Formats: sequence, C-alpha cells, structure tokens
Amino acid sequence: MPHGSQIPAIRLAEEPLPVQPHDGLVYSTSPRVGLGADGSSRWYVKDRAPGTVFAELAAYQLGRLLDLPTPAFGVWVNPLTDESWFGCLEANLRVGVPSLVEAGSISRESVLECTVFDCWIANVDRNEGGFVVDRTAADGLRLLAIDFEKSKVLNTPNRFAIPGIDARDFWPKENLGRICRGQPVPDQVCGRIAAVSEADVRSALKEAHRSMGHPSAIDWIQTSADLLIDRAARIRDITREAWNA
Repeated sequence: MPHGSQIPAIRLAEEPLPVQPHDGLVYSTSPRVGLGADGSSRWYVKDRAPGTVFAELAAYQLGRLLDLPTPAFGVWVNPLTDESWFGCLEANLRVGVPSLVEAGSISRESVLECTVFDCWIANVDRNEGGFVVDRTAADGLRLLAIDFEKSKVLNTPNRFAIPGIDARDFWPKENLGRICRGQPVPDQVCGRIAAVSEADVRSALKEAHRSMGHPSAIDWIQTSADLLIDRAARIRDITREAWNA
C-alpha cells in the first residue's frame, strides 16, 4: 500500500436491500447489497455500529500493507442518515470454500495466510463465511478474505483482555480448521507483518477514521496502533500458539 493510500467512496444507483443468507450461513451484522452507480457492480454494505465500520476499514487498509487478497472496498454514505457504512465489492462465489480447498482448487496456504493476519489483529471469527472466491482471476480461483469486524484489536479494544484470548480462537472454525491442520505457518506473511513500519500502521488507522468523517465515537486509534505494533514484533510467537493450540 502506498503510504497514505486513500479509501475510495462508493456510489450506489439504488437503495441497498437486505442480503438473504445462503444455506448454513448466519450473519452477525445485517448486510445489504446494492447496485453500483456504474450499473453493473454490486456492493455489500453494512453499518451496525461505528466500531464495526472502523474495524472493517482499518483491517482492509492493513491488509493492503501485506498484499492480503480482499475485495475492493470503500465507504458508502447513507443519504438518508449521512452515516458512513463499510462496503466491499460482491465476489463471484461465496460458499463452498472448504470443498474447493479439499479439491486443491484453492490452496490451504491461502487460508492460512489470512489466519496469520487474524492472529495479528486478534480476529476471533474466521469461518467459511469469512471468505469469498474470485472466479475471474487470471491465475484461476482466488480466495479473498472478508469480515474483520470482530477484531479485538480494531473494534473497541481492551488491552488488558486481549492477552487472555485463547489462541484457538484465532484458528479457522469448523471444516476449514480441520482441513488446514498440520500445515506449516506461512512464515513469509509473518515476516511482512514484522516488517510493517509504525508510520504505516498509524497511517492506515488514521485513513480509516478520516474516511468515516472522523467520528468522535472512535476514540481508541492510539490503543489499536500500539497493540498492532506490539503484536507485529511478536507475530511468530502468536501464530505458533495458534498453530499448536
């Protein structure tokens, strides 16, 4: 991510409508989907609470630092309430990720690269619904990570409670976790996290806050930045605990 990269605005051609969950999926938020102003793209948007919006925006910005594959994202301002909502571009495929991994169509490493990122931001909600698949990628199917709102570092963090989180909570849930057991830690991702500069971390969080219109409710940016910098220095130890839990 170029230093200071800005989060774009999302423009919709219509009011977004509630998303109907696929079989077996349960949304912890109430996402909506709307047609983009270009008349062809579709965007998933969600508001729920400022902490949720900030956590998503900040995580996607941090993901840029590491080249973590995610959908295009941005901020949609609800014209009825003037509130900032998080939004990401609809992917081609949202379900069936474990079967694609077992079939070898998507690598286990691509799942575990996101697991390392989840260890960094203390995200405790990685499951099948936290990935989508881009079927238009030039190199075949491409796994994209979504849903970072339950990051304990980015969403109303409690610096005293985070060290007590069970390392097993960072591991992918259910079938994804079973499929990925026994695989090595993607050390190159640990290296990229360990090498992230303090300036880039703080810049990513500040841009997430700026893109929301600087809401006063987000008063934990300094805490989040401090936690990220500390966890980046210990990322190999943190991931080792999750792998061995």
